Amino acid sequence: SFGPTHNDDLAFTLGYLPFINDTSRFTPPLGEGVRKILKGIRYTQDELAFMKELIGTWTSFIETGKPSIPSSTTEWPRYSASNPECIYLRPHNYTRALTPRRDICELWRPLLLRETSQHNEE
Repeated sequence: SFGPTHNDDLAFTLGYLPFINDTSRFTPPLGEGVRKILKGIRYTQDELAFMKELIGTWTSFIETGKPSIPSSTTEWPRYSASNPECIYLRPHNYTRALTPRRDICELWRPLLLRETSQHNEE
């Protein structure tokens, strides 16, 4: 299993999971191949609940500027260089952790800092 792929999160974050295989919503540009794929997609009640939690998290962020962590009083950590915490989002499991593979991002630091200083000089 390769896990989620690009765009797999959209049905959850945009809330269209319940409509993904609703043929009454299919439009002609989809094509027969895509229609066949969409008709075969199934989701679980856990996935539906997870979608609703993610929408709640986004709604909280839009309303207050701060995302909420479902079923928790824990605050979403503010990310910074000195506090590189993130939240792993999984059904029934929202875990605070340090950003993975942060060392790889350091590769870009000299280039980004050079570009920033060049823009400031102009």
